[in-house]
Amino acid sequence: MIDAMANGMAQKLGYIVSAEDKVEIYAYAFKLVIMLLLNLAIVIMAAYLLGIVPTVLAFMTVFFPFRAFGGGVHLSALPRCIIVGSLIILGSGYFAAQTDISQMAVIILFLFTFLIICLGIVKWAPAGTKTNPITDSQIIRMQKRNLLFAAIIWTCIVPALIQGLHLSLALAMVTGAMAAVLLMSPGGFLLMEKVDGFFTILRKGGPGL
Repeated sequence: MIDAMANGMAQKLGYIVSAEDKVEIYAYAFKLVIMLLLNLAIVIMAAYLLGIVPTVLAFMTVFFPFRAFGGGVHLSALPRCIIVGSLIILGSGYFAAQTDISQMAVIILFLFTFLIICLGIVKWAPAGTKTNPITDSQIIRMQKRNLLFAAIIWTCIVPALIQGLHLSLALAMVTGAMAAVLLMSPGGFLLMEKVDGFFTILRKGGPGL
């Protein structure tokens, strides 16, 4: 459904601006925006109820741009994406808010995640799916460049938070980057394939999942 909606919007935009040759780029962007807005509404409400809004927002400020620019795996149905995406965000935000972690431990996690990000930019980004592979060289270059820019901003903000001893926020931003990059990796695709299979088994008892 999201693909059809995004493609329809992209075709209309391409017609309006007389850029039919860029419909694929528009569709890719529209799809990501729709997914982000749906997840955002659900997650913010749940974070407020759990009292973890600051760490959830810190996580999302990294996770969403990295996902948008780096691509990655999506589950086969919208409800599955919303459920799993929300659990990842809320679980990570709760973990960052509740974990008593030292400054040195956050620094180590930051450096390790930095290396993972570099690997992701070089090898995996932008990661397409079987149903929506990314083959356009223009899109690939643009998304790699955008992800690199987001990573540079991330490497400036996180050390500042660590220096200021805002460790829960720093940890949330580290886990946000790590989660996004892992979801564009082969391991992330394999894991989500297993999750998709689990939902398929549950589908008999929950139509639409």
